[in-house]
Amino acid sequence: MPKKLTFGFVADPPSHFDLEAETTLFLIREIERRGHSVFLCEPKDLFLKQNQVWAKGKNLATLDCLFLRKDPPFDLSYLHHLYLLLKLRGKVLMINDPLAVMNHNEKLSALNFPFAPKTLVTSKRELLLSWAKQFKNGVVLKPLHYSGGVGVRWLKNFKSCTITEQTLCQEYLPAAKKGDKRILLWDGKILGAYLRVPKPGEFRANLHQGGKFVATQLTPREIKIAKTVGLWAKRQRLYFVGMDLIGGYLTEINVTSPMGIREVNVLYHLKVEKTIIDSILRKI
Repeated sequence: MPKKLTFGFVADPPSHFDLEAETTLFLIREIERRGHSVFLCEPKDLFLKQNQVWAKGKNLATLDCLFLRKDPPFDLSYLHHLYLLLKLRGKVLMINDPLAVMNHNEKLSALNFPFAPKTLVTSKRELLLSWAKQFKNGVVLKPLHYSGGVGVRWLKNFKSCTITEQTLCQEYLPAAKKGDKRILLWDGKILGAYLRVPKPGEFRANLHQGGKFVATQLTPREIKIAKTVGLWAKRQRLYFVGMDLIGGYLTEINVTSPMGIREVNVLYHLKVEKTIIDSILRKI
């Protein structure tokens, strides 16, 4: 008989899960379907004793694989749980590597590539106003530590602009009216993709903001971007990644807790969680 393995998840409370859409649940169900065990905890459950990481009475170094699935905000508490998980590097396969998650902000990482829109990051209102004048369609402001479209603003009337912290300021891309593309990557390769379309009256296409998901095809440029980011992500041990693109421009690289398994499965009649677990079993 195949060895029974234990997969851990550090995630938000299960009461926060969307039972139909939560990617974490798709992974858990696939693991349990194969007869393996699942250990689920929250960041607040983690503690360090004699330089060993524990949660709910379990030494996490005994896990075969650990998924980091805590959603942002990427605040001080988030950073602290990554500090503890760093102690497991080299002992447990972690999806994704906590050092890489710590080092690669989801908004800023896209700027490492030549595919990003024109962007300014600043906490100075005067600098933002001076820079934004070049864009007739305005700019989009994004806080660096949130996800799901939270706090994102389309700034067209610059007189009303207020910023108090480091903020990513990006040219507004008119293609956003048609939606943005989410491309899921696993171990550097494309798992699937779909288009997120904003609801009427909303410029954000995030599903958390009422957007809907539809099937899409990737352009040669988008495939090139995905391959480039995929090679980078694999080197960083960022195994599971969600890229966001608007009009062929790379806007974000989600590395904390990428979502999208439900959407890809529904649209293309797949079960990509099987691909992920198959790959992990080969690794461990």
